[in-house]
Amino acid sequence: MLTLKITNGVPAIWDKAGKILFSDLRVGVTLPGHKSNSHDVLATGSWTLDGDESSGTAFCHNAKIEYRREGNGLAMRSFYTYDKDPTPRSEKLIGLWGMWHCSFEKCLFNDFTTANGTLVNEMRSQVVTARFMANQTLSGAETMALVDTEGTELIAGYVTFNHRFPCLDAGDEGKIVFWQQTENHPIATGETLEGDWIYLGICEDIRTGLSDYARLAAKYMNSRAGIFDTPYGYCTWYYYGRGLCPQTVYENMETLAQNRHRIGAKYFNLDNGWFKEWGDWTENEKFTCGMKKIADDIRAQGYIPGIWLAPFGGFPYNKFFAEHPDWFVRRWDSDEPYIFEGRLSLDMSHPEVKEFITETFRRITCDWGYRHVKIDIITDTLSPGRHYDPAYTSLMNYREGLRLIREAMTEDTVLLACTAPIGPSIGYADGMRTSGDIFHDWTCLKGLFNENLKRYYFNNIWFCNDPDCLLVRTSKNEEEDCIRPCNRTDAENRTFATVVMATGGAMIMSDKLPLLEEYQLKLLSYMYPINKQAAIPLDLMESNVPSILYLGKRHRTEIYALVNWSDAARTLKIPAHNGHVFEFWTQSYYGTGCDSFEIEPHGARIVLVTDPAPVAAIGADDCLCPEIEQEYADGELSGRFVKPGETLTLFSEKPIAAISGGELIPHPVSPSLYTLTQKGDDLNFRVSII
Repeated sequence: MLTLKITNGVPAIWDKAGKILFSDLRVGVTLPGHKSNSHDVLATGSWTLDGDESSGTAFCHNAKIEYRREGNGLAMRSFYTYDKDPTPRSEKLIGLWGMWHCSFEKCLFNDFTTANGTLVNEMRSQVVTARFMANQTLSGAETMALVDTEGTELIAGYVTFNHRFPCLDAGDEGKIVFWQQTENHPIATGETLEGDWIYLGICEDIRTGLSDYARLAAKYMNSRAGIFDTPYGYCTWYYYGRGLCPQTVYENMETLAQNRHRIGAKYFNLDNGWFKEWGDWTENEKFTCGMKKIADDIRAQGYIPGIWLAPFGGFPYNKFFAEHPDWFVRRWDSDEPYIFEGRLSLDMSHPEVKEFITETFRRITCDWGYRHVKIDIITDTLSPGRHYDPAYTSLMNYREGLRLIREAMTEDTVLLACTAPIGPSIGYADGMRTSGDIFHDWTCLKGLFNENLKRYYFNNIWFCNDPDCLLVRTSKNEEEDCIRPCNRTDAENRTFATVVMATGGAMIMSDKLPLLEEYQLKLLSYMYPINKQAAIPLDLMESNVPSILYLGKRHRTEIYALVNWSDAARTLKIPAHNGHVFEFWTQSYYGTGCDSFEIEPHGARIVLVTDPAPVAAIGADDCLCPEIEQEYADGELSGRFVKPGETLTLFSEKPIAAISGGELIPHPVSPSLYTLTQKGDDLNFRVSII
């Protein structure tokens, strides 16, 4: 446990043993200087403390730090009152600057995506695992996980995202700086700048420490995670793109319905291609039947209709901009709109924009009936300029837009944010895209799952992770209407399915379903029931793209996913154990205690490790992440199949005397193995041994 004390007139953080861990704490602002140089203006004077070990306030004449104990660390926020001459521009609010008691060795951090000059953590931001070099400072957004040279593991991150986009610096010598971008806002003499809440804490293991940190931020930000079940469905984008038309909906929905018994999709989502132009979110000439009718038809087939739009900006050349020239964020140095790469940012502090956003989302959800709304292209349409409300920052603009959307929609509508700032979405978004877009080849998967797998700690804590769509097609399943030809092999698609499953997030298909072959539909069926628990990367701090993924213990079985991202065969190991080992893709039994697996290039293994018992179900053939309910007592195994028609592999030390609830066949590989196939309506089974 940590606490804040005043040491030599300056705040410092101590551990329970009386050791100073983080010293020389400072707050202030960074201002631009001559010829692009900048300089820090820090709080001055001696600090005093009003509080105790668990909570309180440290303050000097022009700053204060509020703190409270949270778990094995401290949550803190700072207030800085600028007491110099007014400045027309500012660069940073330094929420907390300090020195760790020893040097750092390793760091996990979020690389930046640039949002029109603002640094943001969003789905395309790579999650970097790095070792510090001498005299190196690493900069990232929102969160850092650090290991010092004494082996101490710590988490540094923001737990609120309400004011300005958050950043952190860490230097190999032990420096940690929490800072937020002030986006050239002027500062008046006597003005007080409030920072967001931050967290600094020690953990026994970074892999679980990140999840604990996420739960703390979820509490501070009133996360919506868990309100809706994990989405499982279909999206039009990755095959049809803007070529979406009503026939697209009906032909794919028919194939889904034909396979309803094994592909339990729930949502059918219309992506780009249905509207007139950006800003004018009404149906185009392809949808003269009306968007309400499309939604009604989707619902009539037993699916929940979903829709895509990009409501945070527009283009200067379209009709929407010409009709509403005052609705956009302005430049600081003129009254011209802030345009970056041809895009404009809607000013959500403008009263007319508020009305427009409210009317748009009421129409889409209340009038038309769409209940899964994907908002997109957000980072690229946020601008660090001057708003109608001069106090607004680009983060505040985004949060206000989310609030308006959330309040306009029906309560039973799922909101998915895409290409969006991650932390600031907590409390409004139900789902979050956690990687860039899926492209055509194997190489793109490595980049995507650097992001997806290392963001495991968001899932079902901040929101439901969305790892982007699973595509199982190859070139033979494509026609001329395909906008994204794929050249992955069937084996690579099995690996693709493995890592999508391992994220524990949304499972969305996006092929032209009528063109898929039976074995590809079978691959999609393996995803159901979908896994809802994100895998913990056991090699999180050792790898660029995690390869050893622990999916937890399900009843009596621990599940691992192993992925070979390289172009050569590779051996991967799981933690030592004494359980039965079964591999899903090869349907192979490895005996007991096996912990090493050789995997072909671009290949994957799903390893089930089941507790030893005289008789046990050790494997399944019809689900990538099976939760096999079973219990052994007094010579009898009782259990339950995962789904109809499934075949389980059983291990038995003695011959089986009786069976109920399935068809039992001796396995050809070993006299100790059997296959048990579900038959009829009953999913329960019982096996007795001699």
